[in-house]
Amino acid sequence: MSSMKRVIGMNELAKKAKYLSNPMFVGMNHSSAYEDLKRKIKAKLLSHAGRFTLIKSVVSATTLYAMFAYKLPTKWPKVSEGLDLRRLKDMNLALLSKLGWFFTTDSDKLWAQASKSKYFIGSSSMRCNKKKSSS
Repeated sequence: MSSMKRVIGMNELAKKAKYLSNPMFVGMNHSSAYEDLKRKIKAKLLSHAGRFTLIKSVVSATTLYAMFAYKLPTKWPKVSEGLDLRRLKDMNLALLSKLGWFFTTDSDKLWAQASKSKYFIGSSSMRCNKKKSSS
């Protein structure tokens, strides 16, 4: 085995070697192999503040594109069990306004012309009517 390692030029890994915080070798006892990872997750998410921070970052990142493209339902107040992360309605309106601004200022761009020909048939981008089939 050592001559093969020498020819190939590889080193032997330790039994507890990790790659991206995951064990490289998992034996019969899976729970002990991932014990360190479970401990790290518990340490980060144990507190209420840690959970809130994680939720806040995920919601902010995942809803940004949807807010830029569509009018989303409004937030619910914190007293009604909402998280009150930010004023999502205001952010949604701001991003849709930004999209309208891009339609107006970049009307010569291909994406604007394609969108106008699909969604604003017979009207301008500032005075369009919502179709019944619209989402």
